[in-house]
Amino acid sequence: MRAGGRRRIGTYGLLSCVVILCASCVTPATEGTDRVAGTEWTLVRRGGGFTSPGGKTGMGLRAVAWSGERFVAVGEHGTIVHSADGNRWQPASANPARSDLGDVAWGGGRFVALGWAGTLVHSTDGDRWEVARVSPTNGLRQVAWGGGRFVALGWDGIAHSADGDLWEWAKASATDGYLRGVTWGGGRFVAVGDGTIVHSADGDRWERATHSQVTDSDQLYAVAWDGERFVAVGAGLILHSTDGDHWELASDRAVSDLGHLRNVAWNGTRFVAVGGRSILHSSDGDYWEYAIHHSSSSLLEVVWGGSLFVAVGYRGAILRSSDGIRWKAASDGDADAVLEELHGVTWSGERFVAVGSSGAFLHSEDGQHWQEASYPPADAHYSRFTDVAWNGTRFAAVGWDVAYSSDGDRWQWATDYAASERLNRVVWNGKLFVAVGDGGTIVRSRTGEQWEAAVTTPTTETLTDIAWNGSRFVAVGSHGAIVRSSDGDRWELASRLVIPLRLAPPDDDPNSGYYSYRGVAWNGKRFIAVGWGPFGTTIVHSADGDHWELARDSAVLGHGSYGAVAWSGRRLVSLGNRKVIYSSNGDRWEPAIIRATADRLNDVAWGNGRFVAVGWNGTIVTSP
Repeated sequence: MRAGGRRRIGTYGLLSCVVILCASCVTPATEGTDRVAGTEWTLVRRGGGFTSPGGKTGMGLRAVAWSGERFVAVGEHGTIVHSADGNRWQPASANPARSDLGDVAWGGGRFVALGWAGTLVHSTDGDRWEVARVSPTNGLRQVAWGGGRFVALGWDGIAHSADGDLWEWAKASATDGYLRGVTWGGGRFVAVGDGTIVHSADGDRWERATHSQVTDSDQLYAVAWDGERFVAVGAGLILHSTDGDHWELASDRAVSDLGHLRNVAWNGTRFVAVGGRSILHSSDGDYWEYAIHHSSSSLLEVVWGGSLFVAVGYRGAILRSSDGIRWKAASDGDADAVLEELHGVTWSGERFVAVGSSGAFLHSEDGQHWQEASYPPADAHYSRFTDVAWNGTRFAAVGWDVAYSSDGDRWQWATDYAASERLNRVVWNGKLFVAVGDGGTIVRSRTGEQWEAAVTTPTTETLTDIAWNGSRFVAVGSHGAIVRSSDGDRWELASRLVIPLRLAPPDDDPNSGYYSYRGVAWNGKRFIAVGWGPFGTTIVHSADGDHWELARDSAVLGHGSYGAVAWSGRRLVSLGNRKVIYSSNGDRWEPAIIRATADRLNDVAWGNGRFVAVGWNGTIVTSP
């Protein structure tokens, strides 16, 4: 904390973050650049994680295996990486996989990896891979080795192979349920899944467990063997069994919330289970405790490699531990390190500035070449910033805290502001910065240094974005909230909403399956608000911010959750989870071409003749 103390602005949660430029501040697009601006995107700052064989960055890892000499991890878009020490990783040199890989196992002198679209590849060294000559259909997701054969399972049943190259279906799978995890131990395979546990001595003929303790609604994801007992983990559930047939519920005396556990491994003295951002450990599979670790990514699988555990997950996360209790991130070099999340970006007329988590402050004169701020605010690594705006002489960055800068390179903390919640978005209207946030929070400032609360705030819904059209502010948020104001001080609810405010009960999670707007912009003629709902993408527009109607393409854009939106003077761009759409009028939309990254993009701004979008792992993409 900075000397003298700073009041934090609420709690942090992951929201799409949006920069909206006022109409008078928009740089006009040229005829030449506008033919591609917003429609085709390229990577200018590489994110963390790894790069797929097809060249996309930010790949998540879904599974990891150990051969006795080498770790191999597999993941999105056919990504395969390997490491001798679990600390420094490199991509496979020959890799024919192109679709997502869900699991990998070692046995019989080779690795086998499998995944979506029927992908099944094998390798003797983890570096050079080949496609299996005879493989089952595309329903297999998990694989294990035992009893002299590989066993793979998934939606379509169970298959087995002696060499990982020639496969055949099991004669009796004993269940129609989806099987998610399998292991070998005590002379038998044990497989677990949705409401079911099955076992087999040979991987070909299977039987249901006699006393499984699971119901049809229970989800089990993985199972491990310690030499005496099986342990199975899942969604809020841990079971153990000595024979794979009779199962008991584990004690949870030391763990308040088991969470969504995705995998479990044994190292000779300890079980380790991972899932979400949680790591649990147990010496007996019955009594569990939390491990000591720091991960901002969800973890999907863990393996023991002879001298250390290695856990992998989304965004290319890799953690390692010698005892399963204390964990640290793998140090695989700057190119593949998990970087800060970037949440907000703006253009000043001379430079772009981007802000994010862990006190990230970046700036660029052209949007292509970026550098970190020389003087971020003191102890900024404790803060997370969600947005930034420019008022002609000063940048203001908001989030948990508020900071300001005249050049984007040297920053100071704001000395006085009136918010008790996190701020999500900020905009300048020519006279005032106005920022909106959680709990319906709205604050104003003329300088970016001293802030005060708005006189009226007509909603307690989380407000996620704000725009200005030259005479009126419009802010949008969760449960369909739309509020407006002419001065940024006195606010009222829009009177004619397409979707009634708060379809959910008052105590409902604002991120649940109800309508929620995540971004809003003004294009010179109308406000456009983008978000999501139970039927998919939701886009509405309004000429006055009070009377709203659905965009014609709102119902045909699928189930993407779009949030960040910006206007170039000719074209609107909105960002979703790994997707970008564009429109000339806010009513009819088309998908853009973006192949450079799999990282989620959080915010977009127009300036210097191009769109600049920022997101997870410090990723930055531009168009054109």
